[in-house]
Amino acid sequence: MRLGLGLGLTLTLALTQTLTLILTPTPTPTPTPTPTPTLTLTLTSATAPWVSKSGRAVLLGDAAHAMAPFLGQGANQAIQDGYCLASCLAAARAGDLSFKLLGPLQRYTLLRRAPVTALQIESRLLGAMETAGGGPGTLPQAVRDAFFLTNGKLGVAAQVFVKGARPWV
Repeated sequence: MRLGLGLGLTLTLALTQTLTLILTPTPTPTPTPTPTPTLTLTLTSATAPWVSKSGRAVLLGDAAHAMAPFLGQGANQAIQDGYCLASCLAAARAGDLSFKLLGPLQRYTLLRRAPVTALQIESRLLGAMETAGGGPGTLPQAVRDAFFLTNGKLGVAAQVFVKGARPWV
């Protein structure tokens, strides 16, 4: 999927065995002789299994979904994973009928994967933007500065941090 972001940028999303985001300058009608800078983010844990085939082991926290440090969400998400897993196991033990169709470990994975993957994407994108280099006046730094200026004025940055801190379980 390709998405024009304005400011002369295009975001490309691809989901196969990994989720890949590619941020590139939107092509201009005339070819340019300089190489095109590209920002690529890959999430290998977006589709990796969290439950062993035997169902006797389950991953949570950084073992299931390592977090880049740019949102400070690693420990928070591990705690939410533990709470969610404990709730699913307790409901299964109490005889909740929904766990007869979908086991407690699979239910835990289903409940946690989407919010964790969203935070991973946000954290990695934020990290890539924060560390964009190339020197003063280059495209990566211009994109970074415009990104943070725009998101700061719109209040997006505050919402991202609040969303990550809000329990999803």
